[in-house]
Amino acid sequence: MLMTRRHERRKWLREAGVYAMLYGIPLVLLFPYTRFRPDAEFRASVRSQAVDFTVGSYHEPGPFIGGCADVSFESLVRVQLPGVLKWRPLSSGVGGGSTDVLWGGIVRFRNVKFHSLLLTKGTQVRVNWYELSPSGVTVNVLYGAILSAPAATVFLDDKSTVEFSSSSFSESGKPNDGKIQGSSEKRGLASLYPRGDLRFPVSLSPCTPSVKPSAPTRPSEPGAHAAVQSPQAPQTPRGLPTADRIPLLPGSGISFLTDDGGSGILGIDNSVQVTNSERKEILLQGQRLEIASLRDRSQKDSSQISLQIRDGIAVSLLGRAGVLEIDGADARPSLAEYLRAQKILSAWLVTSILVGSAALTVASRIKLVKLGEKEG
Repeated sequence: MLMTRRHERRKWLREAGVYAMLYGIPLVLLFPYTRFRPDAEFRASVRSQAVDFTVGSYHEPGPFIGGCADVSFESLVRVQLPGVLKWRPLSSGVGGGSTDVLWGGIVRFRNVKFHSLLLTKGTQVRVNWYELSPSGVTVNVLYGAILSAPAATVFLDDKSTVEFSSSSFSESGKPNDGKIQGSSEKRGLASLYPRGDLRFPVSLSPCTPSVKPSAPTRPSEPGAHAAVQSPQAPQTPRGLPTADRIPLLPGSGISFLTDDGGSGILGIDNSVQVTNSERKEILLQGQRLEIASLRDRSQKDSSQISLQIRDGIAVSLLGRAGVLEIDGADARPSLAEYLRAQKILSAWLVTSILVGSAALTVASRIKLVKLGEKEG
């Protein structure tokens, strides 16, 4: 009697194990409690003080180009002016000369058209926004190879000015500080070339609008005294043009870190929509967002970034990534989320049951389990 009970118990445990295997394996595959997750397909809208990214195949003239801008360059080897232009010292305004080239130093262009900023494939870009200059940014560019073309060009006209410090007029000349006034006869592009370390920092902001006093009224008119004493209010400077749809290099990442390594995310209206899980994550100020292992969304569509300067850097992202983390937590979709979003979760669940049932039938035929039979 005791042996019979032990035999029945072993038989029951064996069949329970077979059932668990036949039905459990498909369900475990369907709802894996492992670290495996599909890539995240996402849309993100983030306002930040800083953003770092690596450029993919980019065929546009550059970000933030067009319109009137004040632009400063440093860490450059040479500036080729559009012609021979007169310069005068910054300090006394007496003396000076003429030149068509500036070597080294820091060069500031005012009231120019920002014509182009070359971003070759693999170029690393860091964009910084500072509250002291709310309408402008600093773009730190690091090229992957020596350029054969100018890194940037600006268009000068008679309203443009060029201020330079520690620049020379020949490759081995003496450094000078000076100012150049644009000429209507020498309108054209100034070309800028980076140094051998391939770093090319650019600071730019919209042109500072001039303040024009209002025309005084005649003394006999009411309010004449007030009109003479009150200049016209300065206009609010226009923002920089939006940098649209810059392709991102596959395998690269995006970060939002300040100069001291903290989170650069600002405000409370930031979000990441994980489109292949139908899930939306809200980001608060100071949270960390890390995106890495970027992929092209398709053979024809790369992951991309757009930038707008508006109380910080308004970053819009559209992409696919193998790493998507918010404060260190994995935000990629689980397999169950992915299948549900693709409207195939129920089909997979039914399929797993059918597979288990078919396997059970086979198991019963090879005597692993007995269906509807009683032991004699």
